[in-house]
Amino acid sequence: MKKGIAVSVLLSALVCICGCGKPIDESRLIGAWQFNAQRTIMVLETNHAYTLKGENDNGPATLGEWRLQGHRLITIGQIAKVSSGSIRIHQTNDSRIKELTESRMVLKNWGGPTYALTRVSTSR
Repeated sequence: MKKGIAVSVLLSALVCICGCGKPIDESRLIGAWQFNAQRTIMVLETNHAYTLKGENDNGPATLGEWRLQGHRLITIGQIAKVSSGSIRIHQTNDSRIKELTESRMVLKNWGGPTYALTRVSTSR
């Protein structure tokens, strides 16, 4: 009986260690992140505003909102700015945060690719 309880406790501890990550503090996400394979920059602001833009400030950009649910970063694009003006869109991206340090973030899109991002300075 004691052996069964000990095994149950051990299995519960292993499940928690493997499946329960520390919660992510939103403040660690705030800032500008550059996708490593592209020149695209994602900016996450404290008011939950989200911008996705190319290296050229005058180029196309997506504006919207972001939120954190556990280890999931969810961005909701609402307006796409292009050279001819603004277009209303509704594009949701749901990504699992696989790694997060002060300078690096790795996102795995649900049903899609994995992206590595590097924190960059917002001053230009």
